Amino acid sequence: MLDEDLQLLDDGIRSSKRLIVGFGLVLTLSYFSWFIYHSIPVSIDSGDWGTLGDFIGGILNPIIAFSAFYWLTKSVRIQKEELGETRATLNETLAAQSAQIRISAYTALISSTTSEIDVLHTRLTYLCEQFKKTEVTGILDLEGEWLGIEAARDRIATINTEISAQLQRKLALEECIRNLL
Repeated sequence: MLDEDLQLLDDGIRSSKRLIVGFGLVLTLSYFSWFIYHSIPVSIDSGDWGTLGDFIGGILNPIIAFSAFYWLTKSVRIQKEELGETRATLNETLAAQSAQIRISAYTALISSTTSEIDVLHTRLTYLCEQFKKTEVTGILDLEGEWLGIEAARDRIATINTEISAQLQRKLALEECIRNLL
């Protein structure tokens, strides 16, 4: 599509050039033809040639000026269209980059949440292993705190609740990523 537009533009420019050159040639030839038809000799006086230049310039200058104005306005219009297309492309790029940044942030949060779940799972596994020992009256948690049986069960329940909350958070973050894709 862009190549076709450029080809049309080039064709229009070439046509304008041909029209102006052709009009100038026709004008000059018609002027000389008038002198030949009326059998008027070629003047040696430079003032007569200056008059010829004024005549041709007086007719061609408005045509050239109009053509220049036409192509100037056409150029401004093309630039405005290209600017609009560039703006639309930049907006699309901005939206894509914004989504990519959000995905990266959600991925980092998922990684952090997964690490937190791993830590909680390690603590839970350690406490459960302590219960497997025979005749347990209490257990020692990872921080070195002595817990009675009931306190240990409460701690295990709290850790399970935290793991469940972290898993829910991870699922919500994964859903956010799916929505962005």
